[in-house]
Parts: sequence; C-alpha cells; structure tokens
Amino acid sequence: MASIRRHRLFPALVFALLALLAWWLFDEQPTVQRHSQKQLQATYYFRDFHLQATRPDGRRDYAIRGKRMTYYQKADVSRIEQPVWTVYVPTGAPWQGRSDKARTAAGGSEVHLHGDVRLHRPATSVNPAITLKTQRLLLRPREDYAATDAPVTVYGRNFRIEAVGAQAWMRSQRVRLLAEVKGRYDVSSH
Repeated sequence: MASIRRHRLFPALVFALLALLAWWLFDEQPTVQRHSQKQLQATYYFRDFHLQATRPDGRRDYAIRGKRMTYYQKADVSRIEQPVWTVYVPTGAPWQGRSDKARTAAGGSEVHLHGDVRLHRPATSVNPAITLKTQRLLLRPREDYAATDAPVTVYGRNFRIEAVGAQAWMRSQRVRLLAEVKGRYDVSSH
C-alpha cells in the first residue's frame, strides 16, 4: 500500500516541480529584460540630423539623414528613426534609400534597416531605374553592398519582379534575386 502511494505521489511531485520551474523561468524573464534595458543608456542623440561620411581618399562615401539618431557607446550601436540615405558610387548616379528604422553596428560598416525599406538605383546609360522594396535589408555602405533574405519586390517603369532574398552590388550596378522569382513585363509601354 505504501508503494502505491509512492507511485501516485511521484508524478504529482514531478508535475509540481516542473510547474515551479516554469513559473520561476517566466517570472525571471521580465526582470532580466528590464535589467538589460537599464544598462543600455544613450550616450548622445541627434534630432533632424544629416551625416556625411567620406572614404580615406576624401571621396564621398555615404550620407544619411533622419528624424532621430541615438547612440549607445557601450554597445557601439546607433538607432535611427526614419533614415534616408545616399550611397555614392564611383561611376553613375548614387543609390538612394529609406526605411522606417535602422540600427548601425561595427562602427557604421553595417546598417540593419527595418520597416518599409526601399533602395533605388537611378537609370544609367545601360540600366533602367529600379526600386527594391522589402521589410528588412542589411546595408554595408563601405562595400557598396546590400542584401536581404526577406521577400522582395523589384520594380521599374514597365516591370515588376517578386522574389525571396536579394543582393545588390551598387558599385557595379547589379542586383541578384535569390529564390522564388516571378515577374511581369509590360510590353505595351514601348
């Protein structure tokens, strides 16, 4: 009879321990999040700013403006609201873009763009103007490179292409779509 009670008591004890462990883990999570948010204090911020960066040889590299930029020195991260940027390339017109939000990392060599992200390549003598639209984009301005693994739409005057993932090499004026590519071309516009 004592062994029957132990067999009934053991599952109840295990269940109680699991419930206690789950409560403890979920109860601690907000405390950890609140603690990490307190550690990340802004070093400085700008409102309605315009920033211009140059390459070591003095040529313009990129320019960015936005509604607000907040810099966190401990993490070496900047958060930007409503950024609008221009990436200058050696030949041809500069690429332009905008998004809802951005986060810079690695001393500005990486920019993670989020929200309504648009990257525009003006027309050249050999390429038509195109606009790339997605929800997130990694921009490496010093490498003249952009990439996303998210769904993307590329459109121009008489075409529209949808895909999942894209890469853009701005210096060589080239865009590569990665997967599930489907498009439409309107021949009546010629």
